[in-house]
Amino acid sequence: MTLKAYIITRSLLALPMTIFLLSVVFIIVRILPGNPIDLILGPHATPEMKTILAQRLGLDIPIYLQYLHYIAGVFQGNLGKSMHTGIPISQEILQYFPNTVVLAVAAMFVALAIGIPLGVLASQRFSKTEDIIVRLFGATVYVIPVFWLGMILQLVFGVYLRIFPVAGIGPLPSKSLTGLYILDFLLVGDLQGFAKSISYLVMPAFTLGLIISGVFMRLTRTYMVETMRQDYTVAAVSRGLRKQTIIYKYALRNALLPLVTMIGLEIAGLLAGAVLTEVTFSWPGLGTYLVSRIGLRDYPAVQGCIVFFAVIVIVVSFIVDLTYAYLDPRVRL
Repeated sequence: MTLKAYIITRSLLALPMTIFLLSVVFIIVRILPGNPIDLILGPHATPEMKTILAQRLGLDIPIYLQYLHYIAGVFQGNLGKSMHTGIPISQEILQYFPNTVVLAVAAMFVALAIGIPLGVLASQRFSKTEDIIVRLFGATVYVIPVFWLGMILQLVFGVYLRIFPVAGIGPLPSKSLTGLYILDFLLVGDLQGFAKSISYLVMPAFTLGLIISGVFMRLTRTYMVETMRQDYTVAAVSRGLRKQTIIYKYALRNALLPLVTMIGLEIAGLLAGAVLTEVTFSWPGLGTYLVSRIGLRDYPAVQGCIVFFAVIVIVVSFIVDLTYAYLDPRVRL
């Protein structure tokens, strides 16, 4: 199969997957307990008021027509308007998403800074006990509930030691240039505000990053063990090169190549899955926005957020697949 045919095939597979996801989201948000009209108008609304609001929100038409309008709107780039604020969903997503990006990037930095060195350490097998401890650490942190770890860190470092703020995002720059508030602090030259914002970012980023660091630790260890068995690594050992040179110049460099795929997928997962971390730390990102809209039964907002998250995952996965297919023709067979 040529690369062009592979791209076309993957594109055609992405379309039914997207439609299936849209359909599942549409059904789930409507079978949740609670009526958005009652939540908007309150318990004292008259039947006439409910009828008028249902007509205005498009909830008075048959469910299959609501579904068709929803699918058609998504493929036209129209995610609808919030039932509660009347603001277009795309506009609200763009308001909250940059904060999620900041958290995801910081968490990925923490995950790589912890996972890769520990993976290299475990692959060298300096001692059986050390190897077991590092591997056990990687498996343990991956299964820790993120909200539990977040609350423990809040209690220790926020309440008792008072080192970091417990929740929130901190001050915002006087001028927004990029939408990424930390970068804006640097662009306007406000170093004090930048330092303050970092203090609010440390605990949520560490919480989320530590959880996924176990994935990179295990993968790094696996790829490093395989790489150290390759002929070119054995040849480097036979030439008498220093062990540190072999590990970091030859083995690690080649072992990191397969990790690129996982890094791309984990970034997509972080952008789409930082919901619990954001809620735990009251971080005003897209995850917190989604949870609040679920509580209000804001159908367009919930659907729009999940569709946005899904598109990110699909696009990143598509790019990763194409990159691998380009680098390794065996994938296209």
